[in-house]
Amino acid sequence: MIKTKIINREMYEYYKCCDICGSLIHESFNMPVPRCFYCGIDLCENCTEHETSHGLMNHKRFWCKTCWDIHKEYMPKIKELEKEKNRLYDVMIMKCKHESKTIT
Repeated sequence: MIKTKIINREMYEYYKCCDICGSLIHESFNMPVPRCFYCGIDLCENCTEHETSHGLMNHKRFWCKTCWDIHKEYMPKIKELEKEKNRLYDVMIMKCKHESKTIT
């Protein structure tokens, strides 16, 4: 969340605050404000429930407690379905290879 602090009548200073606890979040060029990967709220260090590095550039992903709890609930089932999907692709490819050999 962005809050405004009035410095004088013509000048404002903008700063980021945590959407959960309201504490000030320090932002720098090489470390932008952490946002929850799923819901997008701004998070301070204390309100970040989980953090991972992702991809070639090790981009950080952050989760708030609510989203991380939901993530933990659904990920085992999603991983199980991904394994089943991969198995079905393998069966399909093997069937295609077998069928193409019988045609020639």
